[in-house]
Amino acid sequence: MAQGLRFFAQIFLATLAVQLALLPIFTNVFYKVSVTGLVANMVLVPLASVLLGLSFAYYVFSLLHIGFSLYYPTAFCLQVFQTLVEFFASFRLSALPVAAWGVGTVIAYYAVLFWAFHLPLKKWARKAAVPVLVVVLGALIGQAVCHRGTRVYLLDEWYKNTAIVQTADGHTFVVGTALKPKLVLAALHKLGRRQADVVFSLDNKPVASGYNEVSPKIVRPCVDVWPDDNAESFGKTAVRIVWGIHETKNGRIWYNTGYSGTDKDDVSACFGEKKHSFCLGAGAQFVQTEKTLTRAAVNQTVEVRL
Repeated sequence: MAQGLRFFAQIFLATLAVQLALLPIFTNVFYKVSVTGLVANMVLVPLASVLLGLSFAYYVFSLLHIGFSLYYPTAFCLQVFQTLVEFFASFRLSALPVAAWGVGTVIAYYAVLFWAFHLPLKKWARKAAVPVLVVVLGALIGQAVCHRGTRVYLLDEWYKNTAIVQTADGHTFVVGTALKPKLVLAALHKLGRRQADVVFSLDNKPVASGYNEVSPKIVRPCVDVWPDDNAESFGKTAVRIVWGIHETKNGRIWYNTGYSGTDKDDVSACFGEKKHSFCLGAGAQFVQTEKTLTRAAVNQTVEVRL
């Protein structure tokens, strides 16, 4: 009994160690982490060993033309393994959505994890505590310094545009709802945010239902806010919805004349900060500042630093 418990405990601890080591990969590549995997591996790892042994034996027996004797046991074991995988994957905790970590956060995490894994070496752990703390603080401070300022990300998928605005004071806005919600969510996760503070639709068409996962607050023009009304403040950032700003083929800027009562009306979003002011025009196809105009690129993400 004790040996059996020890066996499963070793699997649990090995799984925990691997998941802790791979956590930044889960967050920065898949934007998901699994909790049920810690329990699932206690069942699946022993079964996988049995399945691997049966499969190898089945291959050898097949060379001797007696593989049929192991066909059904191997197929049964494979079916059981598949059923268990699907069972554990059905739980909500099997894939929790998470945002990506910054470089500084990853460095700080691995420094702490390296120190934690060496805690049994008490003398070494005491000596390493201060250097590890210096690395952690340096990485986090460096990350904070490098990510100061406001950034705008112009997303484009075959001329369908949406923009993400990250302000210097930590707010995140999604402007435009032309892209599929899952693509916008993936972009937010890549930028280190699970959700945006607000989604600003740029026309009065119905917004795709999936956008309620992008942000709990969705603002539609001529429904929730009237263009050119007073700006709404989010920390140090003031957001104002104005009638649509557009660009002609020869680069001339023109403005939508106002409300026509049809679904062809569109608006633009303008952001005012202490040092910067800019507008996202033509359905989030470009960023216009006082001096520059930066356009989106087809099937690319264009980053604009302000």
